Amino acid sequence: MRLSRLSKPDVALIGGVFVIGLAIRLYATLAGGGLTAYGIYDDGVYYASAIAFVHGFLPYRDFGILHPPGIILIGAPFAALGSIFGDPAGFALARLSFLFIGALNAALVALLALRFGRLAALLSGLLMAIWYGARFADHTFLLIAPQTLLLLVALLLLTSDQRPGLRRVAIAGACLGASTSIQIWNGLPLVVLLGWMIWSDWRAGESWYRRAASFLGGAAVAGAIICLPFFIAAPRKMLEMTILDQLQRPDAGKALITRLGMLEGWPRGGFGHMPDVVTALLAPIIAAAVAVTAWVVPATRVWAVVLALEVAFILRAPVQFLHYTGWIAPLLVLLLGIGMARAIEAARARPVVVRAAAIGLPVAVFAVISVVSVAQRHGSRIATDLILEQVADARCVTADGPGLLILTDLFRRNIANGCEWKVSTSTTSYHLDPGASGARRGRPSAANYQREMRRYYTSGQAALFIQLRPDGLTKATGAAIAQNLPKFEQIGRVGLALSASSDVACDPSYPTVCLPSPPPDLACRDFFFRRFPVVAPDPHGLDRDGDGIACAKAPIGG
Repeated sequence: MRLSRLSKPDVALIGGVFVIGLAIRLYATLAGGGLTAYGIYDDGVYYASAIAFVHGFLPYRDFGILHPPGIILIGAPFAALGSIFGDPAGFALARLSFLFIGALNAALVALLALRFGRLAALLSGLLMAIWYGARFADHTFLLIAPQTLLLLVALLLLTSDQRPGLRRVAIAGACLGASTSIQIWNGLPLVVLLGWMIWSDWRAGESWYRRAASFLGGAAVAGAIICLPFFIAAPRKMLEMTILDQLQRPDAGKALITRLGMLEGWPRGGFGHMPDVVTALLAPIIAAAVAVTAWVVPATRVWAVVLALEVAFILRAPVQFLHYTGWIAPLLVLLLGIGMARAIEAARARPVVVRAAAIGLPVAVFAVISVVSVAQRHGSRIATDLILEQVADARCVTADGPGLLILTDLFRRNIANGCEWKVSTSTTSYHLDPGASGARRGRPSAANYQREMRRYYTSGQAALFIQLRPDGLTKATGAAIAQNLPKFEQIGRVGLALSASSDVACDPSYPTVCLPSPPPDLACRDFFFRRFPVVAPDPHGLDRDGDGIACAKAPIGG
């Protein structure tokens, strides 16, 4: 579709979708913790990897990451700016840019659906703009937004009333090759679209090999430009981390109904959390709507095939997170939007009750999605000034979430000081303790991971913790860390384990460990100390059974 052929109403429609998409994304972020909030684990991993890269460290060779290097190259300009203005500013700019990309993706969805009519474009674009499952994937510096952008550009190049030429096919292949260099999963739509192109040409009696060769050539060139330098530097490690370690990730044990709820894009807690019965009812309805659209509108069938394979892949994957929904979002909203538009158009010649139902159902769907989406905010603020005050004398500071070190501007300082640093402790567990493909294994039973975590956390004079529980650390590992970092302080969501020389006032109720007096109140899950004596008045209430021993039964990790 040529942009020059768009009418003013078309441009207004697409622009309106972009504005709505950007507005709801900005609101969710700014009304939450803001651009410098702590949100989820993964965005810190990718930005920390970019910091390490601009300091001359190469992924796979010098540090571990489970994905191809595309996201690191995307993050490098922001990390370079962070070296000038501070990493909190660089991180915030990266997040803001991804909010724009998310809104742009919604506009591109509308543009792609425009060939099926303005109503289809409006419904598809608005779904992408407001659906929580779609916007959560691009609310911060994650993998999904740029690869979705590349996929949509490829589909626009391949979708035409006429057979696309070799140049357009090659550029589309390059987009998908670059997308696969961000997340290896994107090889799936690349293969399906290649097969569809070959089948379409063969069915039309055209020579298929030239377009197939152009498509594959574009993908190969883009993939080689992005990945080959890193592969040459560390071929074995790159293959191990991006393929073998991914395949051997432990099964998180999520039930099918939980996975379906996440794919439907419902928040996992708080306002908008859907009961399992609703999730179970919606799943076949959505599947049926997609199937009917693919049957009635032949041009959408290849999208339905890609979508079905993506859903099957995620449901079979050992782990699943809410932002994975963003991977299926563009094709799902296209098929649903086009299907709703066709249903509304078909109902025009029907009785008034049918017309009212055809219009009322989409309106109700959009109303529910809008309310749920607007109610969700992203991230929480971290008291960075207070944290920095406590670790001011620490030469090296470790953390269980790299985002903490980025928001406090400590990650780059660790590198400059020659400290031990990691972009991801999770990657450490996958790489050091590989198991048979698909086998269930946990970090508490991973001996190499426990050994490495003891070494890592005890390499500095302070450690920051923000996970709900220490990340799979055993009691023995926790005790070893507590021996080196015996003082503890809680600042909001962040726990600080500090060296004995740290200036922290210790409450006398806990004579063998160093815990500050309230506020805030502490619980056993907040720190590593276990089975230590307590004397009255026990202001934190850690000795619940009154036997004089605190945290006697509290587990460290799971």
